[in-house]
Amino acid sequence: MHQLCTLRRQIDELSTVAGGYRVVCAQCGMGPVPVSGCAFETPSGADRARQLTVAYRARLREFDPQTTVHDLTVRAALSGCPVGAASCRTHSH
Repeated sequence: MHQLCTLRRQIDELSTVAGGYRVVCAQCGMGPVPVSGCAFETPSGADRARQLTVAYRARLREFDPQTTVHDLTVRAALSGCPVGAASCRTHSH
């Protein structure tokens, strides 16, 4: 579980309130845990968060084999979309 907290903290550190990029599932457009509600300042920051999310979900799958696998991608956040670091950091670890 320690690794999950570390990965989530790294994602939180990359997130920002005014970020213009999100990490989402390429098929459904939703951001899975741990990036649901998170925004990122740059495409490279969002891509790093995507990589961390892949690692997070792989680790989570070790505890819960039914954890969904997503094809994650980086997308520009829509104007007015209620994403940001505040909502990202409210998730429990």
